[in-house]
Amino acid sequence: MNKPVYYLTCLFFLYFPFTDLHTQIIINEIYADVAVSLIGDANGDGIRSAKEDEFIELFNQDTVAANLSGFQLIIDQTIKHEFAAGTFLPPKTFLVVFGGGIPNGLFGGSPVLLASSGSLGLSNAGTSILLQRNDGVLLDSLTYQDNNIDASLVRTPEFIGSFIPHTERPDAFGLPYSPGTLTNSFPFNNGDTTLIHFTVNRGIAIESDGQIDLFLNLINPKSAQVVVTVALTGGTGDSMDIGNFTTQTVIFPVNSNSQRLLSIPITNDVEIEGQETFIFTITDVNASDSHQISINQSFELTIFDDDNDFGLILTEFLADPPNGFIGDANGDGERNASQDEFLEFLNNTAEAIDLSGMAIYDADLLRHQIPDSTIIQPNQLFLVFGGGEINRDFEHAIVQKASSNRLSLANIGDRIMLRDSLQNILLLHDYGEEANDNQSIVFCPIEETAGDFIKHTTIGDGLSLSPGMLHDCMPFTVSIPAVDDFKIKIYPNPVKDNLKIELPKTLALTGQIECINRQGQTIFRGTSTFFNVPNLIKGVYFLKIPTNQGIIVKKVIVN
Repeated sequence: MNKPVYYLTCLFFLYFPFTDLHTQIIINEIYADVAVSLIGDANGDGIRSAKEDEFIELFNQDTVAANLSGFQLIIDQTIKHEFAAGTFLPPKTFLVVFGGGIPNGLFGGSPVLLASSGSLGLSNAGTSILLQRNDGVLLDSLTYQDNNIDASLVRTPEFIGSFIPHTERPDAFGLPYSPGTLTNSFPFNNGDTTLIHFTVNRGIAIESDGQIDLFLNLINPKSAQVVVTVALTGGTGDSMDIGNFTTQTVIFPVNSNSQRLLSIPITNDVEIEGQETFIFTITDVNASDSHQISINQSFELTIFDDDNDFGLILTEFLADPPNGFIGDANGDGERNASQDEFLEFLNNTAEAIDLSGMAIYDADLLRHQIPDSTIIQPNQLFLVFGGGEINRDFEHAIVQKASSNRLSLANIGDRIMLRDSLQNILLLHDYGEEANDNQSIVFCPIEETAGDFIKHTTIGDGLSLSPGMLHDCMPFTVSIPAVDDFKIKIYPNPVKDNLKIELPKTLALTGQIECINRQGQTIFRGTSTFFNVPNLIKGVYFLKIPTNQGIIVKKVIVN
């Protein structure tokens, strides 16, 4: 045995005697219906996920540590988590099992695990949860129904009561969950020390949000008020971008278990500032007696700038596919409410745009990781469908299917974001209930740099959608690069066997020629101008030809 581990184990047993009875291990809180938007991000990784943010919280009520080796969490008769050998839960301590993700936070100092099966699968409609030993002895169980509450279920009174929605607990201050802590977000504590902290240690906002609410919680068992000072202590951002925030004091009354709100203003300007961080810290607590900052002394705010000079613009999106064959946007012969959703973008610049490594998000999750070598040429459209088979000719558009197999564009409103590999927001569009009308929403430019989103049927032709085609409400102003690509000869086209590329003397290859399919995937690459194509599936392909005058894309049809 590794000596440091051995010594640590010995110290653990000297400090915490343990029992194999486990009669005091209980299920204390479960989070099945993940709240919408970023507030549902229970694991703190910056992304709201209906799967990964689910959790089950256990509590050891005993005065001795418990050996959980081999214990199982069984959900709907399926083992969703089995505790690894050597898993011990100290006395009077919470333990949290998340569905997935990368948990980021203190969670009251409680141990945090990920479901060994990769998910918990807590159905909103109801299910049964069993906590049992590996010999089949049942330790605790919970059966719930119709849990569409955007919050967790937690015992009331704490540890011994029946389960109610977390938001119905007065001491929860409206928060939807409290993994690893008491319902009031404080660690388990039996003393009379004054405790204070930020409810969370990090948050994310977008410049157009206008403000972010920062909460302070305090337990004050003393008969004197407590004054707390909060200051801006660091980060990469300019204080002008948070309204020149100055040090603030917050007063808590005597004998209170209360929460106070600090609203941090966000300056929505037109400057391109990129991603900024701001760190707020509890710098002073004026209390008459002992006090302790219990978990979160600092709060880090990340603000994403939604101003940019990125040349890709959103020209059309479909959240509510019409009924019948009209709604079959991807052309696979079947109208599907999920698969026929789409996003359409246009390169409205004079230069090619490389989307390699970028990703498309909605308000909740990553929906599409754009493949490498996705190059959008000037005046070229880029289409992303929710799924299905792409069986329609979209001319020169680059067409892909969402890597998550869905776009999940909510009919009643959602957020569409394009982010780069550093999570900087390059494009953002918020929409509302106007998308819930059996048609797409299109962007109509009024001037070169301005415009508005309107319903597709209002642009004159009466169609409900037009993926891969620019609608005629107003023409886009596009500058075409002066590459003399019409002199490039590609023949035969359509092709069955061998394909030949001839470049004029004014053009020279500067890299490998790539053959890309309609999904944006590179099929092959090379420096040869002669290609054998019999192994290619029939369909439309694009040749990306790097030259000394720029990248040229040519369409090839394989018969």
